[in-house]
Amino acid sequence: MGIILGLIILAVLGFLIYYLLDTKTANDHFISETLCLCIGLITSIGVLACSIQCIVLKTNADLDYQNTLRQYETIEYRLKENKNDTNLLIDDIVKYNNKVCEYKKWKHNFWLNWFYPADIDKLEYIELS
Repeated sequence: MGIILGLIILAVLGFLIYYLLDTKTANDHFISETLCLCIGLITSIGVLACSIQCIVLKTNADLDYQNTLRQYETIEYRLKENKNDTNLLIDDIVKYNNKVCEYKKWKHNFWLNWFYPADIDKLEYIELS
């Protein structure tokens, strides 16, 4: 988001430079047009790259959420099967709980929350009693 905003500011500055150079050198437009074209091209490539990156991040977040749900179901099943031997599952439970904690933290971040599915708040921590 910040990169896109920076690229937009860069484009506005390019148009300002173009305007200033255009008024001072009415005969020679080559420098101002080339500068404006380069800044516009860089800005367009940057916006395209950021847009593609956002789509990839959103898709990966959805897949990670589905994998986390499967991990929760697997751990719950293993807990039911091995009621007396939970020591083997402690590492998996800690990893799962840390992952859920991270997801919930970033889900409530104002700038990054749209990368995460709305169902993240439904994920539960696994607690051993």
